Amino acid sequence: MPPRSIPPKGLYSLATLAGQARRHVDACHAYLRVGFLELDRSRRQHELLKAQRTVERVKARFAEIDAEKQAILQACGEPPSGTPPPPTVREIHGRREILTTIPIRY
Repeated sequence: MPPRSIPPKGLYSLATLAGQARRHVDACHAYLRVGFLELDRSRRQHELLKAQRTVERVKARFAEIDAEKQAILQACGEPPSGTPPPPTVREIHGRREILTTIPIRY
């Protein structure tokens, strides 16, 4: 049997149009693409508005927390202030230990 001079045909030898750029874009495809882009823009704008509302709600909750915190501190006799007083420092056996203003127990 003589050796084959023609390579066998297979899947890779099929001629297809895949990978070729279209030279002419139909008007209907262009308008369809524009419509998809507008839908995507509308969807993203809706997501942005929802996120902005969420941020506003979180900021409002922060304000409520600060107001309640100030009310509690005033009830305990602390002066109203925006910043806590600096931590105190004490010496223990020659080394410095920083104490927080609010004692924390674990």
